[in-house]
Amino acid sequence: MIRRAIIIEIEFPDNDKKYKFTKNDAIQSEFINNYLKNLHNQFEEKIVIEIPSSFYAGIRTYELDRFIELWLGTYTIRFYTCLNDLLDHETFNYRAIARLSGALLMNEELNFSKRLNEIMMNEMNEMEKNGTKKN
Repeated sequence: MIRRAIIIEIEFPDNDKKYKFTKNDAIQSEFINNYLKNLHNQFEEKIVIEIPSSFYAGIRTYELDRFIELWLGTYTIRFYTCLNDLLDHETFNYRAIARLSGALLMNEELNFSKRLNEIMMNEMNEMEKNGTKKN
């Protein structure tokens, strides 16, 4: 039996965006991986997964596009040590991207996931040290 590659289409309906993934790319999200494991018909050539709105509430399409680039490895976060450095040099809301990454339970071995976690931890440590809180 010849089996065709499965295409995973991930939809973010509130932003009117759809992204196509290979199965190997898609399962870097534990949320997606669990969804696929629980499918009754796993022999479909195309599987559409709608991401709950609460996962990406307040995220602009601009950030979604950057998040997908990070997920697929076509963009990387490199030399920044704190979130403010990112915010000073980019127009992306990396806090929102980090929240989405967490909601989708992204593989923590992915470079961007590691970097976002490090940056967020650094920021939390700084806030704790300074006695401040940011949203």
